[in-house]
Amino acid sequence: MSDPRYAPRDCAVDYALFGKSDNLTWKSLEAVMAMYPNLADTETRAQALLLAAKLQHLYVLRIRQRLQVRRTPVKSFAADAGIGYDRMVKVLRGAAILRFEDLAMADVLIGEVSEFAVRDARQADIVIAKAELDATQRARDSEFALRTAMRETLAKAASDGAKNIGNR
Repeated sequence: MSDPRYAPRDCAVDYALFGKSDNLTWKSLEAVMAMYPNLADTETRAQALLLAAKLQHLYVLRIRQRLQVRRTPVKSFAADAGIGYDRMVKVLRGAAILRFEDLAMADVLIGEVSEFAVRDARQADIVIAKAELDATQRARDSEFALRTAMRETLAKAASDGAKNIGNR
């Protein structure tokens, strides 16, 4: 008899919330070990399966969010990714395992799914924010220099005017 098929959503208490809710409750290691006695035959392997399910849940949440932001239907995303729609739906609901290729394709097509893409987007945001801050500071410095020059010019004019009045 072959091992039972692993479905990440099986690790969730309410599997209908897999990939849809931030507040997902997870089954215990003992429950995972009982569900998959051949795959999770040790506590370490059960931890790994549970962690893999949690990671897929996180990535599915991000994929769904990015699809919503971009107003891209799942069917279009699956077609663009070269993934069958049926498989994509199974991955999103946790009935099938998300592969690295799926994750990388999501990063390429919709961005900000994996930690690499999220980090790169944050770094880009930081670079842009720093450039904007630097430009604002340069503008302030330039304005300050202009005001200082104007004050000095006015002070000199006032001083010269006072001298001229005193010489009369």
